[in-house]
Amino acid sequence: TTFTPNILTMFLAGVLYSIGKLVPGISGAALLMLIGVYEYFLQIIANPLSLNLSIILYLIPFFIAFIISSIFILKIINYLLIRHFRLTYSAIIGFVISSILFIYPNIFNFQSLIIAICAFLISYYLSKK
Repeated sequence: TTFTPNILTMFLAGVLYSIGKLVPGISGAALLMLIGVYEYFLQIIANPLSLNLSIILYLIPFFIAFIISSIFILKIINYLLIRHFRLTYSAIIGFVISSILFIYPNIFNFQSLIIAICAFLISYYLSKK
């Protein structure tokens, strides 16, 4: 299936891409793949001379959403790091560690899940000291 752009989807893509760029361990490309716009952007990047007014009109909501959501996300992350540093930092580390599942999706099993949970509990205990 081919993606047909619309303003709402492009706005959502801008918000998701902003999240992917600002929150460590979350892939902006993976988020764009989830809503089906990644191939669309790849086509634009692969052939920038094909840009026309209709494509540019759909990119405007993307960039507006990216800028606005980036400001809000940065403010939220700043607030969370100031007020709840340990919990926020733990969440970020969790995002980064879990992103390994996307890199190596077939090597994890129940045993590695138990090891990961034990490693998390040990690191959480050590961070309390």
